[in-house]
Amino acid sequence: VTLKNEGQKNLLVKASVEGDEVFNFLKIADVIWSLFEKVLNAGAQENVEVELSVPFEFSNLGSKQGTLMFWGTGIQ
Repeated sequence: VTLKNEGQKNLLVKASVEGDEVFNFLKIADVIWSLFEKVLNAGAQENVEVELSVPFEFSNLGSKQGTLMFWGTGIQ
């Protein structure tokens, strides 16, 4: 995923995930999604890896739906 700050302020970027329980295993930049934070300077962009690493023991198979949202808060 490419995060891009086209604004005039630096941003603290975080993520939120909603949907089926399998998405509790979603990682962004090698950390679980709920712990992800990235400072993105004004005018900058950065690629971050998004990975769904489902444990072998997970037994709830089938089609799943979820939403991943990135949001940023202006910082000094």
